[in-house]
Amino acid sequence: MILLSWLLAGFGEEMVHRGYLINRISETLGGGQTSTIIALILSSAIFAVGHKYQGPSGMLDAGFMGIYYGLIYLLSGKRLMLSVITHGMNNTLGFIFLYLGFFD
Repeated sequence: MILLSWLLAGFGEEMVHRGYLINRISETLGGGQTSTIIALILSSAIFAVGHKYQGPSGMLDAGFMGIYYGLIYLLSGKRLMLSVITHGMNNTLGFIFLYLGFFD
């Protein structure tokens, strides 16, 4: 499950939401700093909706994590691997905590 999570969520979601959506939305809006901020917020909202199956609190958490991963991506000079690693590690810790019984 952890390997699948790294491939689909860590890599896949970061490719789509940070590597693709932030850049396309920003370019569509003109490509400036304001466009990038709007793109970050919109891509994070889309990321949150993609986690609807987790309920309202899961969507809220995913939205904030989307902003966090997006900031990592943007502040690192658009180095996608840093947000992929952060996302993958976050999911890995979630699986470990779930396995150890920290979450019901």
